[in-house]
Amino acid sequence: MMNKNLIIKLVFGAFFVLFYQIVIAPRTSFADTHADMALILTVWIAMVCDLKTGVIFGFAVGLFTGALTPIDLGWASLLLAIIAYLVGIIKIKIVIEPMPNKITVLICSILIYNFFYQLFSNFGLFIINFSYMITSILYASINSTIVGIIIFVIIRYRYILRNLI
Repeated sequence: MMNKNLIIKLVFGAFFVLFYQIVIAPRTSFADTHADMALILTVWIAMVCDLKTGVIFGFAVGLFTGALTPIDLGWASLLLAIIAYLVGIIKIKIVIEPMPNKITVLICSILIYNFFYQLFSNFGLFIINFSYMITSILYASINSTIVGIIIFVIIRYRYILRNLI
């Protein structure tokens, strides 16, 4: 059973993802890609919470953000749930507490998610123009990785940063 404090944090995280995807992401695009905050927070939740919580959060946030682009609704929620499950399994098998391990898991998750998302949503373009799709995947992955590392550092060292300000 989840406690009330964790539920409040997860709901706040879901609203933050929606706010970011609707308001901030369109204005901060790089090479026609933007950071996928749903993926970043899903990976973080899967790292710090149990397996079931990560999968439920990933699926729910995938449904919320998929509602913004209804054609990708199913793929987004399914892929986020699968990524959360894989991160949860990795967390059980190895220790991912040090920050370099978390960043490595984040980078791998972002690459896997972007590859399969582009493969499922743009399969025809993937076959016709493979080099363009790989470039697009790499730009989206780099953008999400940079924002994800910043978010991870802020979350990890939030108490130290709060004392500095």
